[in-house]
Amino acid sequence: MKKVWSILLVLVICASVLPGCSNAEKAGKSENEVVISVGTWPQESNPAERARYEAVAEQLSKDYPHIKVVESDFTYDERSYLPQAASGQLPTVYRVPFTELDKIVDAGFATDITEYVEEAGFTKAYNPQILDLTTRDGKQYVVASDTYTMGFALNKDLFKKAGLVNEDGSLMIPQTYDDVKEFSKIIKEKTGAYGFGMVTKNGWHMLNLAWSFGTVFEQKVDGEWKATFGSEEFVDSLEYLRDMKAEGLFPPNALIDTDSLYRMFVTDQLAMMYYVPSTNQIIENYGMNKDKIAYAAVPEGPAGRYTQMGGSLYIIDSNATPEQVDACLKWIQYIGHGPELNEQTKATIESKYKGMVEKGYIVGVTPYPVWSEDTEIQKYIEETIAANVNVDTSYYTEYMDYTKATAKPEEPINCRELYTVIGDCMQEALANPNADLSKLVKEAAENFQRNALENME
Repeated sequence: MKKVWSILLVLVICASVLPGCSNAEKAGKSENEVVISVGTWPQESNPAERARYEAVAEQLSKDYPHIKVVESDFTYDERSYLPQAASGQLPTVYRVPFTELDKIVDAGFATDITEYVEEAGFTKAYNPQILDLTTRDGKQYVVASDTYTMGFALNKDLFKKAGLVNEDGSLMIPQTYDDVKEFSKIIKEKTGAYGFGMVTKNGWHMLNLAWSFGTVFEQKVDGEWKATFGSEEFVDSLEYLRDMKAEGLFPPNALIDTDSLYRMFVTDQLAMMYYVPSTNQIIENYGMNKDKIAYAAVPEGPAGRYTQMGGSLYIIDSNATPEQVDACLKWIQYIGHGPELNEQTKATIESKYKGMVEKGYIVGVTPYPVWSEDTEIQKYIEETIAANVNVDTSYYTEYMDYTKATAKPEEPINCRELYTVIGDCMQEALANPNADLSKLVKEAAENFQRNALENME
C-alpha cells in the first residue's frame, strides 16, 4: 500500500509540475535561456550610470532574446573575495583592479577565455602592452576594461603666482625630481604653499618615485619570488622625501591619505602631486574648477622616468558555461569595452564624453589606450574626444605624450600587501628624522619576504 501511495504521490507531483513548465515556455522562457549576473553594477548614488547599464541590458536582451542580464550588488573587496569565491557567491562577470589578476587566476576563480576572446577579436585589437599584461602562460583569463598611467597634476594658479611660466604664458614643467625640488622652493617662497605631496598612508604613489630612483621591489629568482627593495636605491627615494619635508616643501603630516592630499591641492595649499587624470576625482568630489588643473608626465629620476600603469579587468567566473562566457563577452561589448565599433558602441562612447562635458569634467585628454592605435574603435574614441573638447589642451600635451615615461604595471605579487609595507617605511622616514633608513628598508623587505612571498598559497 505504501508503495502505491508513493507512486501516486510522484504522479501528482509530476502532473502539477508539467503544466507549470508548459506555461513558462509560453511566457517566453526556453531551454536555451542564458542568465548572467553582472557585478560592479552602479548604485543608486550614480543614477545616470545606473540608467545606462539598465538601458544596455535591455538592448542586449532585445538583440539576443535568450540572454537575461541580472544585476548583482557585488563589488570587489580583497577582504571578502576569497570566502565569496570559495562558496560560489560570485557573479558571472565582474571587475577587479589590475593588481588582483595573478591572485584570482592562480586561485582558479577565472575561466580560460582564450578561444572566445580571440574569436571575438579582443586580442587582435589590443594595444600590444595591454595584450602582454592580460596574457598568462599564453592564455587569456581576463578582459581589460580601462587603463591609466599616473600623471603629475599641477595647480595652475600656484604656478602662475610663483612666476613659473614661460614667455608665451605656458607653465614651466618640471622634467626631473631635482626640478620638482627647485620649483617647490620657489612656490614656497612666493605663495607659502607646499610644492609637492603624495599619499603616504600606503605605497600606491611611492612606486613612481622609487622606480625612478632604481628600486626593484620584486624579482623572480630561480622560479621563486624575492623581495628586493631592501636596497640603497629605495633608501635614496625615501631620503628625497625626508629632505623635502625638512625644507618645508612637503606637507608636515607623515600620514597623508588621498582625501587630505586632494583637499590640499584643491585649496591651493599644494602645487604638485601624482594623479590619475581619467578619474576626475578632484573635480567631481572636491569641486575644483577644471581650468585650474594642468597635467604633465611624471618627472625623471636618477634611474629613468617611470609611471605606474593600472586599471580594471573583467573576470568571468570559472563556473561559467560556454554559453555564459559568450553572453558575458557580448555584455562587455555592449557596455562599451569591446573591440567592435558598431552603432551601440558609438552611442556608448558619445554618451560618455557628452556626459563628462555636462559634469564639468576635463574633455581633451586621451586616456592610455586599451586598443591599438590603428583600430577603428580607438580612432573613434579620439575623434569623439576632439569633438567635445572643453579645455585648452596645451596644458595636457606633456601628459598625453605616452612615449616620455616608461609605463610599468603595478607589482605582480601581493601588491596590496606591499603597499602597506611601503607606506610604513614612508611614515617612519617622514616622522623620524633620525631613523636608520638602510636598516628600515632591509627589515621591511625581509618581513615581506617571510610573511607575504614565502606564505603564498
